Amino acid sequence: MRSCPSRTRRDFLRATALATLSSALAAKALRAAPSIGTDVRVYGATGNDNNSDTAAINAAIDATATKGGGIVRIPAGDYLCHTIHLRDGITLYLERGAVLRAAPTGQYDPFQPNRWDRYQDFGHSHWHNSMICGVGVKDVAIAGPGVICGDGLSRGEFSYASARHGGADKIIALKECRNVSLSGFTLIGSPHIAILATGVSDLHVSRLLVDVGRDGIDIDCCENVVVEDSAFNTPHDDSIVLKSSNALGYSRPTSNVQIRRCLVTGGFKPGTLVDGRRIAIGAADGMKARIKIGTESCWGFDRVSVENCIIWNALGIPLLTVDGGALTHVSLRDIAMRNIQDAPLLLRLGSRLRAPEGAKVERFAGVTVENLACDGFRMPVTIAGIPGHRIADVTLRNIELVRRAAPVPQEGGGWIPLAAAFAGSDAVPPEKAGDYPEAGMFGPLPARFLFARHVENLAIDGLRLKSTVPAKALAAATTASNAPLFWFDDIEGVRFADIHAPDGAAGPICNPNAPCHPSVTLSGTKTRVN
Repeated sequence: MRSCPSRTRRDFLRATALATLSSALAAKALRAAPSIGTDVRVYGATGNDNNSDTAAINAAIDATATKGGGIVRIPAGDYLCHTIHLRDGITLYLERGAVLRAAPTGQYDPFQPNRWDRYQDFGHSHWHNSMICGVGVKDVAIAGPGVICGDGLSRGEFSYASARHGGADKIIALKECRNVSLSGFTLIGSPHIAILATGVSDLHVSRLLVDVGRDGIDIDCCENVVVEDSAFNTPHDDSIVLKSSNALGYSRPTSNVQIRRCLVTGGFKPGTLVDGRRIAIGAADGMKARIKIGTESCWGFDRVSVENCIIWNALGIPLLTVDGGALTHVSLRDIAMRNIQDAPLLLRLGSRLRAPEGAKVERFAGVTVENLACDGFRMPVTIAGIPGHRIADVTLRNIELVRRAAPVPQEGGGWIPLAAAFAGSDAVPPEKAGDYPEAGMFGPLPARFLFARHVENLAIDGLRLKSTVPAKALAAATTASNAPLFWFDDIEGVRFADIHAPDGAAGPICNPNAPCHPSVTLSGTKTRVN
């Protein structure tokens, strides 16, 4: 039988090095500043970190756009600015040593009314209150080895109050744009969202270094998107998140999205990855970074792939649809994870239905997870539909899960308070169909590696469970907790093959009333069934 590929520490570090090298090359992607284009200093920009250069930069953009578009150059210097307006055909090029810096609150564009803002938070409902804004533009780019600094922008807790007084909460905001490229530059600072793209078609993001406190890039109701060769440090919130909200007021799924060769971490204080200090931040204060689908999910998600990514000192990957949209054709391949603070994977279909009238639960089907190695995690993989609505057609192939400590009470992670995560196997977690979806939402889960409920057509082909705990200690801990490896309920159409567990895993394989009972090989020597 085929077995999972073994992921060694050397493999992980090599992959990490490759991703770090990829992001380090970002500044060299466009090696020389273009000799052509409009220099913003011609229009009065000073770059002296003292005077506002907003008017001069916007004047340079307007003049270039009037001529049919072209390159607007930001030479080396420190440019204070409020809202910069992108226009058709403009490439904003930040030369080496150029810093666009958020000016103090007071003169950012006012936010525009949005009658649909009750369906998502303030930050995702408005676009003009940002440092760089593009609404309805096409054929635009921001490129070059420079830096955009959003220090001083609202972190989101008081976005409405800040916006009422001329504040901003986003570095880059794009609404209903076409053919957009973001490449080569660095984003730092304290905004609620570094990049918000809503209703954008043909978006290409490459070779960015994003080192901010909260959201890295939010992709909402977009199609034909590539995010690649980028590094994210977002200790307090999501690094790359796909949404399908009602911010635009009409149906528009997020579809055809490719995320590849990215490094995601929440393990450093904001700004200390880019400057080389790399000041560690613990799980109590950070490590909330992740790649995520959801939570806003009115219109659904289709054809999403995440490949060759590293997730380190962060949260796991949640695939969520709870607001009436479908989630179909999602693949995760070649994912290396380390020190995950909650569940490596959370698949959740719910009925929160934060959506316009008439929303109902739709399909969640067609998820493939292949070649995923997670070295250290705190909650079991969770696949949870709701009564009457199963998650369908899920394949887990060549998965390796390594537990770094014996299961003990009071483990938790993510946004959820600490819980007794290894309760007795007779416990039945609540359904919580309409609750906000998050790992840990069910309270203590009665499984050590996999919890699955309301699922049909689940295939597990190659699952290697490991533990760094000595066999005797593991046996004592698992027997004391009485938690099985797997907990199943309301499952139809199950196929298991090639499942390996650590020797000394003396607890039960499945919960007593499980509808299925896989055979498990213990350290390659003994096979047993529940």
